[in-house]
Amino acid sequence: MKTMSSRGFTLVELLVVVAIIGILAAVGTISYTGYVEGAKKKAAENAMQQIGLAQTEEYSNSAEYYTQGDSCDPSDDNSKLIEDNILNGADVITKDSGYTMCIETSGTSYIIKAVSGDGDTTITLTGNGVWGN
Repeated sequence: MKTMSSRGFTLVELLVVVAIIGILAAVGTISYTGYVEGAKKKAAENAMQQIGLAQTEEYSNSAEYYTQGDSCDPSDDNSKLIEDNILNGADVITKDSGYTMCIETSGTSYIIKAVSGDGDTTITLTGNGVWGN
């Protein structure tokens, strides 16, 4: 009696491989999305630190901080004003970061606010260097 040797994969084996690849792709997509959001938040925090340093220089030059009023809403216009007025026109608050910013008065100091494009994440940095959410 002759036995036939298999020269290919069965349908069940192929389906198992496809299922495993699908699971790995789903996990990878979720991890990548979290990584991108974290990178955008970190870019916004770095920009806020640069603004804080520029505020120190502004205070040493004019004896007051640059602010946009007692209360402000982060927007593209306010972000552009920050870049023009205290960052010498540098493109620090980039569109790629997905955050807009503003600077509001807080007593004799200031608070830098940043809001993500979808409005889900808010970051604050006080003139004393204290981070908040």
